[in-house]
Amino acid sequence: MNVFITGSSGFIGKRLVPLILKDFEKIYLLVRPQSLKYAREQFGEHSNIILVAGDILSNDVLVNVEDLKEVVENVDSILHLAGGYDLEMSVLDAYTHNVVGVQNTLELARKCKRLKFFHHVSTYAINAHKKGKVSESEDTEGNISRDHYTKSKLQGELLVKKTDIGSGVKKRIYRPGIVVGDSSQGRIEKVDGPYYFISFLLKLEKHKAMLEKFGVFPIPCTKSSSLPLVPVDTIAMWLQVAILKPSESEETKTYHFLGKEQINLRQFVEMCLKELDIQCSVMPIRSNLLLRKALHKIGIPEQLTSYMFSEANFSTTNRRSDFPELKEFSIQELVPTLIEGARNYLKGKE
Repeated sequence: MNVFITGSSGFIGKRLVPLILKDFEKIYLLVRPQSLKYAREQFGEHSNIILVAGDILSNDVLVNVEDLKEVVENVDSILHLAGGYDLEMSVLDAYTHNVVGVQNTLELARKCKRLKFFHHVSTYAINAHKKGKVSESEDTEGNISRDHYTKSKLQGELLVKKTDIGSGVKKRIYRPGIVVGDSSQGRIEKVDGPYYFISFLLKLEKHKAMLEKFGVFPIPCTKSSSLPLVPVDTIAMWLQVAILKPSESEETKTYHFLGKEQINLRQFVEMCLKELDIQCSVMPIRSNLLLRKALHKIGIPEQLTSYMFSEANFSTTNRRSDFPELKEFSIQELVPTLIEGARNYLKGKE
């Protein structure tokens, strides 16, 4: 079995590729022409990895006709991992990377003569505005998106669902939660999501006495604001299983790739405070004036605000039913590692 992967150099992709080296006869990795030298140094020793030059933003995706012919003739599965992730990205960047990029990859898939599965990585965020239980099969048509990134990811997912790739080709969509550092060392590549809170708390460590005297730590959220975190290495391991042993039932199927047990934002900050031995309670705030002050102090982008008040509870029924072997995880147990990973990252930026 042969697989074609986009986004192999990304946060998730670079952890997935080593896991699947023995699972596929040939692994075609899409690499930008300017990154080929680095990719050869990284994967040159693996005979079943074939680097193909190209870009999802190009109409044909692949640069060389010979590479295109080989991919079209040999690929059984496509995993589309590439795309842009930044809540502050412009509408043009979001549309180009997460809609046009998907469209071009789907067109490549339509040309593949023996394709059986098209795997697409989306995001939980397309349903974050909802309240209560959100099923994996819930219709996303007409969803509300409050930022360019989420809107583009929704459009990309809808493209996958609506595109006729070919007779018998099954489509599998995975919606990871908020991807955090790996479970062994907590390594990260940038500060975003929950790391705004962690980095702010690390700065407050030296003011611990003052914070404890104040007694409360105000954060913009409700008492039940959801925070569906998932470690990056867990996502990589889950994707390994998903693309190797996909469910054969149904033409299109969607999975929430996050834990069965989910915590809320308030609980997460409380866990971080406890780990840092800061004795104070978390105070959810909704006042516009206090909210603006809190966002400014913590350094949170305005686009993130709506997610901090999300009260969606994401079902994982499909994931657990089709992939019962996937190992669950505990965010509470991971908090020390996530904090240490953030601390190391911030030290490197000093």
